[in-house]
Amino acid sequence: MRRLKDYIPTLLVYNSNASLKPSSN
Repeated sequence: MRRLKDYIPTLLVYNSNASLKPSSN
């Protein structure tokens, strides 16, 4: 489940980036 631990923080970063550029979509 180590990959999951790395996947959770990755999602957080992804969400943060998406929130920073919501107009990117």
